[in-house]
Amino acid sequence: MVKKLLLLLLLLALAVYLALAIGLLSRPSQEARCETVEINFEGDTARRFIDRAEVMRLLRSRGLDPHGQRLCDIDVQLIEDALRSHPLLQECECYRDAAGRVLIDLQQRTPVLHVLNREGQEFYVDSRAKPFDVPPGQAVRLPVVTGDVPRSEADSILHGLVAYLCEKGPWADSISQATILPGGGLEIALQSEDFLVYLGKTQDVSRKMQLFDKFYRRALRQIGTDKYSRIDLEFNNQVICTLKDKPGVDIHSMRPAPPPEPAPATGQKTAASASPAQDKSKKAATGSSGSTAASTKKP
Repeated sequence: MVKKLLLLLLLLALAVYLALAIGLLSRPSQEARCETVEINFEGDTARRFIDRAEVMRLLRSRGLDPHGQRLCDIDVQLIEDALRSHPLLQECECYRDAAGRVLIDLQQRTPVLHVLNREGQEFYVDSRAKPFDVPPGQAVRLPVVTGDVPRSEADSILHGLVAYLCEKGPWADSISQATILPGGGLEIALQSEDFLVYLGKTQDVSRKMQLFDKFYRRALRQIGTDKYSRIDLEFNNQVICTLKDKPGVDIHSMRPAPPPEPAPATGQKTAASASPAQDKSKKAATGSSGSTAASTKKP
């Protein structure tokens, strides 16, 4: 019994010794100095507005260049705070390793929209709908937003559109221009289409564009994409289309078609039975899609 207890104590002491030895060996010496600064950019490198040289210039200007400094004296929190203050950087993480390196992981702000507002201001909006400026000479091909978009309100006005573009919903890659009309309505233009799409308020862009996609696939391709100049999706389950070649509008209902009634038993008649003339009138009102009704109103 005593031997087993002594053996157990010996093994415990050995484990503690090994843990302390590993910790001491892996801890950098108090005199170890930074030999390398490694900067890694995450995300979309095709649209990089800031490079390693600019990062190092910023650190040197703040007296934070780690090169040659003792690792124990390098304040990684100060480095992170300095880099996060750069208008083109979104996230930053800085840390040291036992090999004498300081590693900096950076995430650049990703531009999503290019805004040219009514006040003559020009700026970009990132994936969080926050406005920022891109250095001169670094143009980016993005959907352009015009109209009533004050810079101070860009995040609230464009949040729904930015979210839709970032989630790559139907038609997201086809949006070439968006206009914020007086009153806050959103109107968009699509590549290769000769009509405008009006969505109303800007908060519910994703759902309304899904409604437009359904209308386009179920009805507009059969009707003809060149028939209308404007497609209005402001109202729920209703699409109002302005005719291009003559005054008036077509109103299409996008409510789901009611389920078919069960067939009556053989030899029985029900009150819901329709005459052939009524069947024809229903088909004319329903249209070819079965769930989209169209009517034309002229002023």
